[in-house]
Amino acid sequence: MSRLIEYFLIVLNRLRERFHLFLLETRRATQITLTTFAIVSGVLGTVLLIVYFGFPLAPVHQELILNLVHVVFAIYVVNFLLRVLYTHHRIRFLVRHWFEGILIGLLILDFVSALFLDYPLLEWVFRHLGFENYLPIYLAFLQIYLLILLFVEAGRFSEWLLSLRIHPAVLLMGSFLVLILLCTLLLLLPEMTYRGQMSFVDALFTATSATCVTGLTVVDTGSYFTLRGQIVILLFIQLGGLGIVSFATFFAFFIRGGLTFQHTMTLRRQLGLETMSDLFALLKNIVVFTFAFEAVGACLLYLTWGTTLGHLPVELRIFYSVFHAVSAFCNAGFSLFSESLADPRLQHNYQLIAITGTLFVIGGLGFPAIQDLFTPSEIRNRLRHPWRRLRTSSFVALSVSGGLLLVGGLLIWLLERSRAFRDLPIGEQLVHAFFFSATARTAGFNTFPVDALSPASLLILIMLMFIGASSGSTGGGIKTSTFWVVVLSLQAILLQKPTPEIRQRSLPLSLQSRAFAILFLALATVMVGTLILVIIEGERFSFLALLFEAVSAFGTVGLSVGITPALSWGGKLTLIALMYIGKLGPLTIALALAGERGRSVIGYPSTNIMLG
Repeated sequence: MSRLIEYFLIVLNRLRERFHLFLLETRRATQITLTTFAIVSGVLGTVLLIVYFGFPLAPVHQELILNLVHVVFAIYVVNFLLRVLYTHHRIRFLVRHWFEGILIGLLILDFVSALFLDYPLLEWVFRHLGFENYLPIYLAFLQIYLLILLFVEAGRFSEWLLSLRIHPAVLLMGSFLVLILLCTLLLLLPEMTYRGQMSFVDALFTATSATCVTGLTVVDTGSYFTLRGQIVILLFIQLGGLGIVSFATFFAFFIRGGLTFQHTMTLRRQLGLETMSDLFALLKNIVVFTFAFEAVGACLLYLTWGTTLGHLPVELRIFYSVFHAVSAFCNAGFSLFSESLADPRLQHNYQLIAITGTLFVIGGLGFPAIQDLFTPSEIRNRLRHPWRRLRTSSFVALSVSGGLLLVGGLLIWLLERSRAFRDLPIGEQLVHAFFFSATARTAGFNTFPVDALSPASLLILIMLMFIGASSGSTGGGIKTSTFWVVVLSLQAILLQKPTPEIRQRSLPLSLQSRAFAILFLALATVMVGTLILVIIEGERFSFLALLFEAVSAFGTVGLSVGITPALSWGGKLTLIALMYIGKLGPLTIALALAGERGRSVIGYPSTNIMLG
């Protein structure tokens, strides 16, 4: 008996050695196969989502989609199990890829339950929860699950993309361009609108406005797009607000357990950070805080609709709440109401106005400032040490935003109290004036018709739109920090100080040069864009109206005097370009076009030229 056991162990050991040898010999071929699996599953999953959302489907076709989704899931399961099999340290691999492992584990559970219970686990759960028409809910859940897996694949793809050592500015430009084109193609699908297929220029305009979180529209979002079209717009507002690089990197972080140097450099440029300290914590907080604020905002909005949406089913009221919460926090300015918050049903709903305003003000502060203000550890530290001050960037974001809000609101109120606001009580006048001051810095919602304001108020809004939100935020413009550095630099010149100062600290020359470069490039972009609009549309619209639309597009604001839908295709393409440049920043595009250049080590003697 002992010899039989010994012989069995020898055979088992030889089989084990041969198996390991087989793994070594087939490792390279398997890696190629796994890559092919990933590409096939990603492409097939994307096609299934597009077909399901973009085309009218009969029940038999929905069942076919369901079966194909199960095929995609099977590919994901096989892919993951093979990767576990071929890795040298399986436990370490599972620990590092815990997020993906949980997703795959749930899929395996679903398949096993289908074998032993005759129903997939999720379908079985929906049945026993009492849902009569469980199939659409189950199918929608599978589509969402598939979308999550596609984002995981996007995270893995971003690893490969960044390994090519593409310049971060070029990568940002490319990522937003791909998003815009993808959104455009989706909006051209037949199930996206009630009125047939959109024109390509209108679809491109809407896609750019959503992805660049601007809010300028050429059609009425609420009545022109179907629910599926509105969901597409919502999805791309979210991706554009977070930034596709940070969103994909968030998943790559969970897949890898860390980030590459190229990842950190790209995120640093996208978020407008000067240093890379605490980048990992910031990356996590970006996603957590975004979804947390949007979820709380959606719940509060749901409670404030009152009789405005009382005629709609509960699920549509929930969608309205989520849509406006995401649009507000991402400073997108899209609304499902034709007149935005100036709709007569909403104009006096001050709770709704306050919640929307709070969301876009917080979103416009920037993620570094949000982290500094709302992270529990930071709050605890300030409670323990009341003398501890905010970081300088957070201080600038709060103080400059507050100052612009106060000055802008008072000026608009003083200019319009006896004009556009003359028939309103003083309380409503102040609400509209300060809401305009806040929304002009890239939010795009309005509680009063913009075209009813005087030219002086429009000029104030143009200046606020040009300054924009704070660095690292979902908003656009030259940013409050750039504006304040320019102001401090001018102050230092006038007072003949050697360097500008802030909070007993001097600002380096490189920071001043960057601020003036951003200011100059932004002014040049707006001037060129306005010039093109005047050449194309000058005979039909006033110069002030065209300047307003140009600055609104560049600042990714979304406020309009009502001429955007009436623009020709040339005017719309000009605004599309301005939105794209404004979202990325003219300096980022200039650096991408300049490419990699080595620093010159040659220094020439200085000289003087006459100024002024």
